[in-house]
Amino acid sequence: MSNRYYEQLRNQLLAHHSPQEVEDMIAYLQEATEESGLAEEEYLASLGPIEEVVSYFEGEEAKTKEASLPPIPSQTNKSLYFETLKSVLISIPNGQIVLQTNDVAQIRCEKGQEFLNILQEEAKLIISAKPQSKISLFKKKYPEIILHVDLPHNLDLEWLEIHSVNAEMKVIDQQASSARFEVVNGNLFLENNNFDSTKISSVNGDIDIVANELGTLRFDTVNGDAKLQSCRIKEGKISSVNGKLILGIETNSSIRVNTVCGTIKTEINKQKDFIFSSIPGSQMRFPGTDPESILKISTVSGKIQFIE
Repeated sequence: MSNRYYEQLRNQLLAHHSPQEVEDMIAYLQEATEESGLAEEEYLASLGPIEEVVSYFEGEEAKTKEASLPPIPSQTNKSLYFETLKSVLISIPNGQIVLQTNDVAQIRCEKGQEFLNILQEEAKLIISAKPQSKISLFKKKYPEIILHVDLPHNLDLEWLEIHSVNAEMKVIDQQASSARFEVVNGNLFLENNNFDSTKISSVNGDIDIVANELGTLRFDTVNGDAKLQSCRIKEGKISSVNGKLILGIETNSSIRVNTVCGTIKTEINKQKDFIFSSIPGSQMRFPGTDPESILKISTVSGKIQFIE
């Protein structure tokens, strides 16, 4: 899709711009696609028809009010549409994302609605941010968006994926087979979610996870603290660089902990048989009831603390 898409976009832009200007615009769109974190095909589809994408670069107003605003479902079809969802993908560059359940399923945008793209397919919802007009193309890439997505109670998704840069992310009361969260320069809060598989990546932000079933977990954080409280993990890996890990977790897996210039502390009496040392560069092991599963925990220049 992408080669044909960019070729069509290039041909339309060449009608009003020099070849070099067009290549700069294409390069910017490719960069925006990569930074969205979404798959290229999904991000480009969320932008709408190529004619609308051209208008972003031309700095033109959308021809109609309906085209300038995201197609948020009307009150009459909200419940029917949301109850069929199997995948939710969101990428917001700046602001706040709140994903939760509600008696009334809906998409609400408190700020920046004009910057939103919303693609609704039969079982998929994709929300992303529009590229900026050419006037501000290289000056302001990240408009502020405050987005609330309320999904029906007990909706069981196959895939949940959220990316944010310079934004706060909150995800509450969700169920999904696979969940992925990527946060840069922002904080992440997860509460009362149930995932079979979870992938979390954070840079320059704090993470607070309360009462979650995380399943198979892949967790990476750089320059930020993370607290997991009352969380159940099947197996996986937790990795931290320059941050503190506070872990109140339940698992049947064997736990293996390694630190580089980091320390380990436990406040759990039943884990007195932990093999560990509080000095930097220490290791710790604790056998689990499931010999086939392992939870690996590592830190560089940080502290690991186990709590009840």
